[in-house]
Amino acid sequence: RFLVETMTDWTIRTACSQAVKFQGLSIVPMSVSVNLSFLQFNRPNLIATVGEILEETGLDPALLTLELTESSLMGDQSKVCRILAGLQELGIKIAIDDFGMGYSSLKDLSKFPLDTLKIDSFFIQNLSEEHYAAVVSSIIAISQTLRLKVIAEGVETEQQLGILRKYGCHAMQGHYHS
Repeated sequence: RFLVETMTDWTIRTACSQAVKFQGLSIVPMSVSVNLSFLQFNRPNLIATVGEILEETGLDPALLTLELTESSLMGDQSKVCRILAGLQELGIKIAIDDFGMGYSSLKDLSKFPLDTLKIDSFFIQNLSEEHYAAVVSSIIAISQTLRLKVIAEGVETEQQLGILRKYGCHAMQGHYHS
């Protein structure tokens, strides 16, 4: 447990420090995202530690996103809501990563204080199949209704990009762009 906490702190601190350094080289502020595991998310001092790191590095909290998997949000719902709200009070953003591969319910999505939903690349890779396209379209529509930014992961073709744009997806990640 100590090693996980130490590595988590180092990862967040390094990401924030690098974002601040890159800002000095650019006119455009650079945001940074850090993935947290279930264990990292549920540590008792997470909110205080993230706050200390933001203060220490000088990163604008609005430029930090913490990404969590759906499974990280399972368990004591009131505790999860408290942690998410505490993190958002710091001014950071919260994203659900690999959405669609876990067991989130619409009830959970609607009550958690979230900013972004990232659609798992599995669905994007199978977007040419009608039933997967329907799932992706529905995820995007639900996310927009909940006022969540939507990011599609694993975009590799112009066809996928076109379909996602048609559905109103906010942003895409993947080899097509790199």
